[in-house]
Amino acid sequence: MVLKIRIFAAMLVVFVVLPSSGFAQTADIALVNGKVLTVDANFSTQQAVSIQGERILSVGGDSQIRQLVNSGTKVIDLKGKTLIPGLIDNHVHFIRHALRWEHEARIDGVTSRQKALDIISARAKSLKRGEWVLIIGGWSPGQFRDKPGLFTKAELDSAAPNNPVFIQQSYRFMILNSLALKKAGIDENFEAPRGWRIARNESGAPTGVIRGRRAIFRFWRRELPKVTDDKTISGLKKLMADFNRAGVTSVFELGGGGVRDATYKMIKQRLADNNGLTLRIFHTPRFRARSPEQNKRVIERIRNSRPEKSARMMGNIALGEHMYARIHDSAFRPSRYPDEDYAEFAKVSRVAADGGWTIHEHAFRDTTITRYLDIFEKINQKKNITNLRWSIHHADFISKRNIERAKALGMTLALHSKMTILGSALRRRLGERALSLPPLRTVQNSGVVWGLGTDAGVVAPYPPMLSLWWAVTGMDLGGERALLEAETVSRKNALIAHTRSNAYLFFKENELGSIEKGKLADLVVLDRDYMKIPEDQIRDTKPLLTMVGGKIVFRSGI
Repeated sequence: MVLKIRIFAAMLVVFVVLPSSGFAQTADIALVNGKVLTVDANFSTQQAVSIQGERILSVGGDSQIRQLVNSGTKVIDLKGKTLIPGLIDNHVHFIRHALRWEHEARIDGVTSRQKALDIISARAKSLKRGEWVLIIGGWSPGQFRDKPGLFTKAELDSAAPNNPVFIQQSYRFMILNSLALKKAGIDENFEAPRGWRIARNESGAPTGVIRGRRAIFRFWRRELPKVTDDKTISGLKKLMADFNRAGVTSVFELGGGGVRDATYKMIKQRLADNNGLTLRIFHTPRFRARSPEQNKRVIERIRNSRPEKSARMMGNIALGEHMYARIHDSAFRPSRYPDEDYAEFAKVSRVAADGGWTIHEHAFRDTTITRYLDIFEKINQKKNITNLRWSIHHADFISKRNIERAKALGMTLALHSKMTILGSALRRRLGERALSLPPLRTVQNSGVVWGLGTDAGVVAPYPPMLSLWWAVTGMDLGGERALLEAETVSRKNALIAHTRSNAYLFFKENELGSIEKGKLADLVVLDRDYMKIPEDQIRDTKPLLTMVGGKIVFRSGI
């Protein structure tokens, strides 16, 4: 009997040990000799990561990971650089910018006026004579530390003498150069339509500055380059490359501005279904109800559809950001809406609950949030929504009381870094109250799950390192501690919010958001140590490598 036991034990040793030399899993890619911020539940730090296919095979020390290396493994020496999970943006109007991205001269985060003009000039030279040069948001006149203020017509004429230039700042105004004014037929005799405010000099000639949403939207429809499917695909490829370069691996796209369901379908057929995407695009269905009749059609549509929660690269996963479009508040002005509008919002929310849909709803003002929570609490009495992770986006003015109410409903909050460029303007309007908007630290301390995003690209800059810098320092790009003086968070909590928490907002926490065995290999290598550099250097941190699902989509300098 003893002999049989010994023989069985020997066989067991052979069975266990031999696979480690002959049949063990081996890595396709190994990233070694680094500082790996896993952003797992313990925020642990490791040295190396191995990848097999599109997933993380293991995380640990160098010696552990090197055991999985063979002659076919691509080994990347991180040389002490910091590796973080791929950054997720929880609120970006992504596809809208793809429509004309090839014409854009982005100045997101640029603090030098001359550098901004150089970027405009370089884009003009890359285009044909007479083609439009565009900047559709993502900047403010206060960000230029050397010389704040609006661009002048003369500056734009000098930067792009052969191209019309259209520069939009949020939805507040646009600036045109001489060729753009001429192309649009705007001169001293031009009669401004209702809603337009044209700045003129003493002789009556337009200065190039035109204010008013109506004017901006008319330019989108009539003057700017026409949108085609081919241009959308071409622009999207360049847009994805720029986001990859910034360390973004997933976005939540909230449509708008020329984007239709047909656009999403076309992108899925031409790119997503053919492995042509270099980042994950989760999105909402496109609808905009502004009347009870329109809302009936929206409700019927929601009843007959289901969220694509299992989508991995592209999918329609939630509803938002305007469940009933007549309710659309702002950080810059108090807003009140009639009971009838909230009644329509309640109708569509109830149908969303019945269909298992997650709602991601726009609300800046606490008055609006209060009415939404009143509705959600009533729905929850009949249909449990605590597992649906409904979310309020923006939430700049949210009160402690409403944070607790949202938490009790299992809700999340999506907070955004638009104050990097809008903070000074809001402070001029609100005074010291602007120093605590949005209340990041209060939200963090409440225990509610919250994610960090941008609201790019019209309203805010898109690079996520700017978001992290803002959340940690409370600074705006102009160099003023305009907001968040009492509401900053630690760099650890900011990074969690831009990765793991954002994955939770979209039911992707088992796939994305941290560097752990079995998760999708969405990774970013940084050029400096995020956890140790001076706070003000966070905004200047650059990715050296970005990986999506084990595929390198950007690499430079490593």
